[in-house]
Amino acid sequence: MTNLWQSLRSKPKSEEEILREAENRYAKAYRQQALDARQAYEAADLAREQELESLQGRYQLQAEAAETAARQSAAEADRHALSRGMQRSSYNAQTLSNIRLAGDRAQGEIAQAQTDAENAIARERALATGQLAQTLAQMRENYASDVAAYADTLREREYERARSSLEYANELTLALYEYAAEQQRQQQAHSQWLAEFMQSVREYEDSLLPRTGSSSRGSSGGSSGGSSGQKSGQGQISGIQGTAGSGGSGGGTGSKGTGASDNERPRRRRSSADILR
Repeated sequence: MTNLWQSLRSKPKSEEEILREAENRYAKAYRQQALDARQAYEAADLAREQELESLQGRYQLQAEAAETAARQSAAEADRHALSRGMQRSSYNAQTLSNIRLAGDRAQGEIAQAQTDAENAIARERALATGQLAQTLAQMRENYASDVAAYADTLREREYERARSSLEYANELTLALYEYAAEQQRQQQAHSQWLAEFMQSVREYEDSLLPRTGSSSRGSSGGSSGGSSGQKSGQGQISGIQGTAGSGGSGGGTGSKGTGASDNERPRRRRSSADILR
């Protein structure tokens, strides 16, 4: 949840930031590999340079030794011809010519051997240079491929993070909407309950009020009954007690009705606050 909240707060990475992060991930390793390759090439090239210098010195000594041997051979042949009195002979001249030719041939062979060795070293150096160039090119290609692949990974992460953030935002919005709707439903239910409760309280309070209309009717009936009894007693003095008793009974009933009306008192109306207490 914390990571998701942080992803919601952080802004998406730009394409430039993604490429920079991918390059920084592999740049150090690429530079080190390239440096190692160059250093290996330079060390091998230095060894070949030193071999070339020693080769030149070695063949120089061989050339000098061949020249010395040719001179010595010519001097020995000249002394031999001189001892035999043939110093000016054509034979001695041919012998000396052959010695010089042999010396020149030896010098040529030494020079050719030196040239071949130098060419071999040069080919090795050229091959090493080409191999270094190919190695560096392959490293650059691998570096570019690694950067592109990791950049794709970062883009995929950014897409997933944005999608997750959007889903979470939608879920949060829906949850907030449902919560607000539930609060509204609860508020409406509470308001309805409160209205019904207050209606019940009012009906209960109304039921506690005195019924003054019924008492008045009872008092009026008693009075009329008493009056009728008195008239009947006065008109029939000859002894019709039943009728007089009936009139008296009516009067008594009227008096009782009046008395009930007089004794009844209105009750105090209870407020909703009293009922709630």
